[in-house]
Order: sequence, then C-alpha cells, then structure tokens
Amino acid sequence: MEKKPDFELDEQLECQLKMTEHEVSTMSLYNAIADNNIEAAKEAISKGADLNASNPPCCTNGGSPLDSAAYWAGSNDCSTEMIEFLKSAGATQFNPSRVKYVEGADQCPTLLKKLKQK
Repeated sequence: MEKKPDFELDEQLECQLKMTEHEVSTMSLYNAIADNNIEAAKEAISKGADLNASNPPCCTNGGSPLDSAAYWAGSNDCSTEMIEFLKSAGATQFNPSRVKYVEGADQCPTLLKKLKQK
C-alpha cells in the first residue's frame, strides 16, 4: 500500500514539479523577462526556451513572451530593450488584444509601436 504524504500540493506547485527541461527553460525565460534581464533570457533560449509559447508553463493566462515583455516594460520605464531582443531572437507571437493589460501602455507610445513592428 502506497503511503500518502501528510500534505497536499496545490495544482500550480504540482505542475511545476512535473515540468520537463524544455518547460523549465521556458519558465526561466518568463522570469528573465519579468526581471528585464537579457543575459538570463539568452541563457534560457540557449537551453531551449519556447520564444512563442502561448502561456508560461503551468499557467493558463500569461500570454506569450512578447506579451509578457510588453506587460513588464510598463514598469521598466517603458524600456523596449527586451522586446527588441526577443524579436531579434525569433519571437513573433504578440496578441494585440492583450495591450489593455500592459501596465503603463498609454504612457509608453514607443512600446506599442515596437510591438506592432514586424
């Protein structure tokens, strides 16, 4: 008989414990984006992070890496550096309908322009 633990894992934690190496690198990319850390983003990409993931691993509503970069740029003085880096690395998925969730987007006109450029 299998012994059950004395605690229950929440769904998010349980998902994270089961992540593949590819999912871990993709989660690392999202963390690098949130920290506006291009070197960490480069490392995550070198380890196989998905530049065009629809959401972070174990999350159902985070958006693509470009969506995430747009969100965090609003709190990074409207910096478009991460967006430019991700696009140069091959990220293409951006959902314009998510712009309303971009913190400070109305004060960052260059941010929206960079996102819409091909």
